[in-house]
Amino acid sequence: MNATVYIATSLDGFIAREDGDLDWLHAGAALEGEDYGFRAFMQSVDAIVMDRHTYERVRTSGARPYDKLVVVLSSRPVAIPPEPGAGVERMSGPSRSWRSTGA
Repeated sequence: MNATVYIATSLDGFIAREDGDLDWLHAGAALEGEDYGFRAFMQSVDAIVMDRHTYERVRTSGARPYDKLVVVLSSRPVAIPPEPGAGVERMSGPSRSWRSTGA
């Protein structure tokens, strides 16, 4: 199994503001049509893994932005959309249980 991290961070090393807002990300999209490799990256993966806070932020922002399976890591319940084909699963437990047992 391969795992790749694709993340946007500010120059001072933060992913989100203290209140969880990601508004600063849109300021970096000044070049119209530039996706900074996101589309090519998404074509190279089978699933997306994210924490509950990120999932909830993405989910409340409007339309579902991914056409991949989304695995949400959380020890708390997650509001998963009821529509068929939503492609969202919740995973919890000690991190050692997340390790691949395949070859």
